[in-house]
Amino acid sequence: MMKADLLLKPLVSTDIVLLILRFGTGLLLFVNHGLEKILRFNQMLEIFPDPLGVSPVVSLVFASIADVLCSVLLMLGFLTRVSSFLVFVNLIVAFIFVHHSKVGEIHGELIILYTIAMAIIFFYGPGSISVDKIVSTKNTIL
Repeated sequence: MMKADLLLKPLVSTDIVLLILRFGTGLLLFVNHGLEKILRFNQMLEIFPDPLGVSPVVSLVFASIADVLCSVLLMLGFLTRVSSFLVFVNLIVAFIFVHHSKVGEIHGELIILYTIAMAIIFFYGPGSISVDKIVSTKNTIL
């Protein structure tokens, strides 16, 4: 019986797992995609795709909000579901319209992994180690 418990029971709480997922994914998204948009916004504007036909400026601004603002909010666990949803939408648009749903491409499988992480965060929420939890606790006390 001891072996089954060791194999099946979680080793840490769901809140720790959600914190690691939120913070790790948010940090990678910010460092690998957000910083570039902050530092090279004007240069990117010249080559940024317009997959939905709304203009390269609008497309880049939305992608920047997802990769910069939402990634930081995810790390903090603040407005977590909204942030994960916006990142999810940005990733799906990039995957379908820019990368043409090619999982084998260099960014294809990475986009899928980010998308899965955003879906998990959206459905599970931020967990109790988050600003969202602090805000919700304060609102219940008041």
